[in-house]
Amino acid sequence: MALGRKAEEPPRRLEVDASMVGSLTFKDPVNLQINGKFEGSLETKGALWIGEKAQVQATIHGEEISIAGSVQGPVTATRRVELLSTARVMGKVTTPKLIVQEGALLHGSCDMVQE
Repeated sequence: MALGRKAEEPPRRLEVDASMVGSLTFKDPVNLQINGKFEGSLETKGALWIGEKAQVQATIHGEEISIAGSVQGPVTATRRVELLSTARVMGKVTTPKLIVQEGALLHGSCDMVQE
């Protein structure tokens, strides 16, 4: 490590297990995991994980988004969206890369955009 430079810190991890209504915005990279109910708007940098039991009704903007639970609303990612086998997504997905596991449900549309 060079003098005067801090060791690179790993992105912070935040888990939300409660029911929330409102708007969450993260300006710095964070690993966010939603496990409960969330309604409103969500804007993240870093990785966003929607847990298997999560129920989300929101407008979502992020970099890397993995969905295992239920999401209603538009999902926009600058890097990629992954729908795991238990995912239930109702809304428009906009992303440069889309990964869909067998069993995932997407009821809506998908726009593939360049990074």
